Amino acid sequence: MLTFSVLLGNSVTIDLIGILVGHCYYYLEYVYPVLADVRGWSLQRIMEPPAILHWLCGSYQPPPINIIQDQQQQHLDQD
Repeated sequence: MLTFSVLLGNSVTIDLIGILVGHCYYYLEYVYPVLADVRGWSLQRIMEPPAILHWLCGSYQPPPINIIQDQQQQHLDQD
């Protein structure tokens, strides 16, 4: 595609920026989460979209509530 674009007379700069951005996106979306999981890093996904964007698009799911921890905390509060 780069060669075809150059043959049409377009600038190489824009295409190279697109290639670089595409490679960075692929690494951060698919490679890094697996690497972070294997190594036990706390930050699993760097490119997680903000919750407001999920809410606007209708795909918002609230974070899961750990019922066992909540029940244990209530039990400790009662004592």
